[in-house]
Amino acid sequence: MFKTKTGKLVFSMLFVGIAVFSGKALVHAAPPSINLGPPSITIPGNNPTPPCTEGQTSSNDTLLCQNAVNILCDGSKEGNKSIDQSLQCTSGKWQAVSSNNNNNNNNNNNPQTPSTLISKVSVVPAAFNPTIDSTKISYTLSLKSAIDLKITDSLGQPVSTLTDSQTLSAGSYFVIWYGTVNNLQGGTVLHSGTYHYKITAKNIKTNKIDDTKEGDINLIFAAQQDPVIDPVVNGPTPEELAAQAKATLALQNTKKGKTAKVGPDILIYSVFPLIGYVASRRKK
Repeated sequence: MFKTKTGKLVFSMLFVGIAVFSGKALVHAAPPSINLGPPSITIPGNNPTPPCTEGQTSSNDTLLCQNAVNILCDGSKEGNKSIDQSLQCTSGKWQAVSSNNNNNNNNNNNPQTPSTLISKVSVVPAAFNPTIDSTKISYTLSLKSAIDLKITDSLGQPVSTLTDSQTLSAGSYFVIWYGTVNNLQGGTVLHSGTYHYKITAKNIKTNKIDDTKEGDINLIFAAQQDPVIDPVVNGPTPEELAAQAKATLALQNTKKGKTAKVGPDILIYSVFPLIGYVASRRKK
């Protein structure tokens, strides 16, 4: 059968077909090879970045390493400072903090007290008669403070406390001093002389004295005053009134016989009053 050429060709084709069929079967029957291990993937440019150096800037000072994280200086961070306060985000870059900025920051965190808290102090009148008058002590306060206002005598002994650690806001204030014990209106009048007032402004948190203002006030009485008397408007002066009173008393005593037989009536009725009047006028 297979000796002819045709037989040999058929046999060869049959053999090849069987071989091909057998190979496909083997390929389909073989189990797939599966790798269960983690895939090894390498993406260029995404290698992990090593931690930054604390406190160092990079990218043209736009990044600052803080706690192992780079902080970008952008609009949201403007004015922020580094942990050690040495760098500040300014205009998109981390820049060294100048001494002026440090001073300003300290002033913001710990505001300094102005050198002058108490101003525009006035005492009107600076000399007065406490039996008929009083004085007004006025001042202006520029910052909320605890205020003391006390009066002492020439020896430094306290005589009146007008304001005692009173917390006052910024503004203008005044207090009246009557020149009396315990500053009671109509109370016991203090002796004449020079007294000293002192206004003290203290920090309401630390009780530290921040500013003081002080000065003198004089207490004077009628005998010490030198009023300008106009006889036409105000009538006789005190000296004239005293002379007239003496003359009237002498006349009354004469009528009662107390000065009888001691001299001519003309001395009592005319000369003595005249002498008293002239003497009082010369004293002026």
